[in-house]
Amino acid sequence: MPTIQQVAKGYVTLRNFKRSLEEKHKEELAPIKADMLKMEAFMLNLFSQQGLQNISTDEATVYKSKRVSVKMENWQDFFEFVQANEAWHFLTRSVSKTMVAEYLEETGELPPGLSTSTEQIIGVRSK
Repeated sequence: MPTIQQVAKGYVTLRNFKRSLEEKHKEELAPIKADMLKMEAFMLNLFSQQGLQNISTDEATVYKSKRVSVKMENWQDFFEFVQANEAWHFLTRSVSKTMVAEYLEETGELPPGLSTSTEQIIGVRSK
């Protein structure tokens, strides 16, 4: 049976090896990720120019979708809004993107203390 010293030494050795592999993979993946971002930008630009939502190819279905982000700009202002309107459904451990999007759609305004950003993204699903 191994001793705690042996197991701890083996653990530290594996942890260090794992870190070196992760760094190596990060470096190896960097140019691949950069190329993929360029391809996504190309496809998004093509979709925008041609007014497309999706394209099916022999290899994949390429589609455009939206990613919505909500960022807390001023917690106090937002929390006062929640309290005044008894709008507790806006709260989770973070701001509920779904509820904010619905409120924005219904009223045309964001609750105080929030900002949103929307970006067009490309998804590729293999066939």
